[in-house]
Amino acid sequence: MRQTTIAPHAEKLEKQIAGAVTSFARRVRCLSPGERIVVAVSGGPDSTALLHVLHRLSPALNLALHVAHVHHGLRGKEADEDAAFVEKTASDLGLRHETLPVDVRTRARKDRTSLAVAARAARYEALEAARARCGASCVATAHTMDDQAETVLMRLIRGTGPAGLAGIPPARGTIVRPLLSVRRASLAAYLDARGISFRVDSSNADLRQARNRIRHELLPLLRSYNPRIVPALARLADAAREEETAFGEVLSLFDPAGAETAVRLLRERPPEAILRRLVSRQIAGETRRFVSPGAGEVGRLTSLLVRGKPGDRAPLADGNWGVRGYGGLLIRREQPVRPLPETALAVPGETAVPALGIRIKAEIAPQSSEILADHPSPVPETEKGEPERGERARLAVLDADRIEGPLVVRTRRPGDRISPVGMKGTKKLQDLLVDAKVPRDERDRVPIVADARGIVWVVGLRLDRRAAAVPETRLPLALTVTSTG
Repeated sequence: MRQTTIAPHAEKLEKQIAGAVTSFARRVRCLSPGERIVVAVSGGPDSTALLHVLHRLSPALNLALHVAHVHHGLRGKEADEDAAFVEKTASDLGLRHETLPVDVRTRARKDRTSLAVAARAARYEALEAARARCGASCVATAHTMDDQAETVLMRLIRGTGPAGLAGIPPARGTIVRPLLSVRRASLAAYLDARGISFRVDSSNADLRQARNRIRHELLPLLRSYNPRIVPALARLADAAREEETAFGEVLSLFDPAGAETAVRLLRERPPEAILRRLVSRQIAGETRRFVSPGAGEVGRLTSLLVRGKPGDRAPLADGNWGVRGYGGLLIRREQPVRPLPETALAVPGETAVPALGIRIKAEIAPQSSEILADHPSPVPETEKGEPERGERARLAVLDADRIEGPLVVRTRRPGDRISPVGMKGTKKLQDLLVDAKVPRDERDRVPIVADARGIVWVVGLRLDRRAAAVPETRLPLALTVTSTG
C-alpha cells in the first residue's frame, strides 16, 4: 500500500480521465442519470482509480454506486487484506459495499480448466449476481488500453482468427469498461497526484503467467520498434471489432435465426470463411464458455461440417464434441457409455425402464381381436416402405407362440444382428441404425426388446421376422412404448 503527496496537476489528470469516461458513456449509452452502477474493485490501482473517478462524477451524472469486491480465495492473507482495503475505501467514500467470495479451485476441477479461466468465469457470475440483487443497470470494470494491448498480443500468440483481434469489447451484456481508452500510466499518475492509496497484487510480477510475461517482457521490446505500440494495438482491436460487427450482419443473411448450422447451409455452401464464423458462433453459444473458441477447434469443426459424413466427430477443448449430424453440426457433451442392465418385461402388464425414460405395456389378445386388424404391419411403415417415426412407431405386434423365453428390454451389444421384416437375410444392428440415420451419440440409448434367441424389436425401427405377428398368428402380443418424461 502506498500514499504520496498531492501534485498540482491532479485536477488536469482527473479532468482528462473523467472526460474519457463521459465520452465512453455517450458512445456506449450507459451510465445514464439516475442509474445504479456496480463498480468492480479489486483494490489495485486501475479499479481504485475507476472508483474514485466515478465517485467524483456521480453527483453530476446522478449515479448511485455500489462497490463489489470478488474474493477468489487464492492468495491467502494478501487476498483478505485486499478485501479489507476495498471495504474501508468504500466506507470512506460513503458507498454501499459487498465482498463476493468464490471457490475458484473447486470450479476449475469441475470445469476441467485452468485457475485463470475458472477465476474469470466465477468473477463475472458473482458480479452479475450482485448487479441483479441491488437492481443496478450494469457492472463497471477497470480494463485499460494497456489491458487491451496485452489481450490482442496474447491472442495473436495463440493464433487467433480475425474475431480474436477485436480484443476486449467496451461493453458486453451488462458489463461496461469505461477506462478502455485510458492508459494505465495515466491512472497511476492520477492516484499519485491525488495521494490515493491502493493495493499491489504480488502475482502480477509472476513471470510464469503469460500475461505478465507479455506485460513485462514483450511489450517493452515492442516499444523499441514502436513507442506507441499500445495505442496501435488498441486501434487494431477497434478496427477488427468494427469489421466483426459488419461481418455479423453478413452472417445473419445465412443464419437469420441464429440457430444450428442446417442442411440449407450445406446446400447453399457459402464461403468457408463464413462457415468458420457460423461454427465459432455455434460453439460459443452452445457451450456458454467464458473464452472464445480457439482457431484450431473452429477449423476442425468447419472441416467436419464441410467434409465429414454423418456420425463423424471432432473434439473441443472443454470436453465437448462436435458431431456431424444428418442436418448439420451438433455440439454434444461426451458421456461415458454404460451398458443398460436387462429389464424383464411383464407379460401381460406394464414395465417402466427409467434409464431410458420409457414405459412398455404388453397386451395378449386372441386372434379375433382388433389388434391385427388395426395394425396389419408388424411395424408401421410410410408409403415408401420406410419405418414410421413418431407415435405410431411405438407399437409393435409379436407372435407370442414364437417368443422363446422371457422378454427383456436392453440396449445394443457388440455382435447384435436382426432379420428385419421387409428385408432379406440378416443385418448388423449397427448398420440398421446407420441406415435409419440415428445419430451416433443416440445409438446407445435405442431400446431393444429381446428374448432368449436375440432381438425381436428395435423400438421405433424394425421387428425381427422370427417374432413378428402374421395374419395366421394365433396369439398376438402387442407392445406399446410411451415416454415417462
